Amino acid sequence: MSGMFDGAGGGGGGNDPAPFSPGGKRRPGDDDSMDGGKSIGWWVKNQDLVKFDGPFLVENTKKMFGQVFTIIDDDSNGEIDSEDFATMPAAMDKWEELKMEFSSESAVNPRDFVLGIKKMAWKKAVDQTKFGPADLQNYSRFTTKLNKALNDSIENTLRDLLCAMIVYSREAMEKMQEAWAVLDFDKDGSITVKDFETRPGATAQATEYFTKLANMLDEDHDGTITQAEFEIGLKRHAVKALDPSVFPSFHYGAAQSSLAGVSSGRLQKFQIAANECIVSACKGIIGAMR
Repeated sequence: MSGMFDGAGGGGGGNDPAPFSPGGKRRPGDDDSMDGGKSIGWWVKNQDLVKFDGPFLVENTKKMFGQVFTIIDDDSNGEIDSEDFATMPAAMDKWEELKMEFSSESAVNPRDFVLGIKKMAWKKAVDQTKFGPADLQNYSRFTTKLNKALNDSIENTLRDLLCAMIVYSREAMEKMQEAWAVLDFDKDGSITVKDFETRPGATAQATEYFTKLANMLDEDHDGTITQAEFEIGLKRHAVKALDPSVFPSFHYGAAQSSLAGVSSGRLQKFQIAANECIVSACKGIIGAMR
């Protein structure tokens, strides 16, 4: 693996207040925290991160930045470091990969996190099919679409980061192997429409089911689902299907003592929920193929 997800890492300096961790006692009207991605105070103090060469971050993208950072910052110390993975030895390699992506030796602070994700998203190609001749001739229309495309790219990059954080449970691995076995009927190491056409009792409904699977898993749209596409497709499905309760939404401006037993274990909670989603999806595939 060349990296945790597509794109190259990067980051910048800065000693700005941590937006995703519990702070000290707040003054009336003070709003330095992110509140699980809901508050705007930290973004107001870091306006240079809101805009990037014209386009700007929309509210949902800023909220997602806060949610993803907060999930990984498991000990709520305001930065992502090895301690966040201490309770999950199997995930320590994820921290090593994370350091490489963000060019960090010891920790990733919120500012570095935002800058790094933005750089990764910029390097991903924008889908040119979304821009027609009319868009290119109208500057306002073009910039509106470009802004949406770049925000979508950032959100996809954040989702891929969460995908990269997933450590499979034994049950998830077993169900993935079982689901792959029933799909790859000819055992050639890939899934194509032939696996559905040549199996005993094949029907038009079976080939329609392959089309649905391909729409979800065939990333390069070449008519073949590889094992790598199968794996990342299930991870992305799991991240999108996660229960909203997994994402932090409690009040970070509150005293740390009031968060005892609430803020800890977010990364592990995410792992459990993601694996449950993968298991559920695989069971659905297995059931549909019987």
